[in-house]
Amino acid sequence: MNSHKFHQLIISILILLYYTRPWSAVSQITNSNINQQISNSSVKSIFQDSQGYMWFGTFDGLNRYDGYEIKAYRNQLNQTNSLPHNYIYCIVEDQLKKLWIGTGQGVAIYDRNFDTFSLLSFLDFDNPEKKYIMNVDTKTIQVDKKNNVYIGTNGLGLLLKENNRDNAIRIPLKFDKERSVVDYSVPVIHIDKKIKSGYLLVTEVYIDSIFKIKNYNLSIMIF
Repeated sequence: MNSHKFHQLIISILILLYYTRPWSAVSQITNSNINQQISNSSVKSIFQDSQGYMWFGTFDGLNRYDGYEIKAYRNQLNQTNSLPHNYIYCIVEDQLKKLWIGTGQGVAIYDRNFDTFSLLSFLDFDNPEKKYIMNVDTKTIQVDKKNNVYIGTNGLGLLLKENNRDNAIRIPLKFDKERSVVDYSVPVIHIDKKIKSGYLLVTEVYIDSIFKIKNYNLSIMIF
């Protein structure tokens, strides 16, 4: 079996297992041509939202499955309310039911009411009055119980979008009192619910450790 058919088989099995569960509120699959609808057979992420939709992030677009058919979303040239990039790394939902999509060029926030996307902006570290739209690989996104959103990027470090703020901020990685960097990579974030508030596990390119955010600095914790 070649890799293309293998990916198609895996997608079909996952969807079938979900929608044939007895407690599922969404109807069972009726379209046997599901693999012909998905934008790309190479699936990077799979997510079920609070409304029961299944979302598939692929190498070439975002796909939403409602139990009957798939709707594909892609970047549209000169359309600022479309996805910023077609490579989808991750999909999460915050406590306000907004979907956060990590792409090859930043973060898109999905608006269910208008079926559109807005782009996440962040404040400049040295000049907080200046803001930018993210345009780097966003490998991981996590949301804590206070609805703060943590974004792991390739090169811009860890970004924090607090629930009460409109823009994200960059979190410096602090090694000691004199050394800190803002240009680093964060491919994995895990918020550990068993340890104290403000702690999170970050897998950084060079360091795997537990960190604590304090005064908007990311500090390595030594136990």
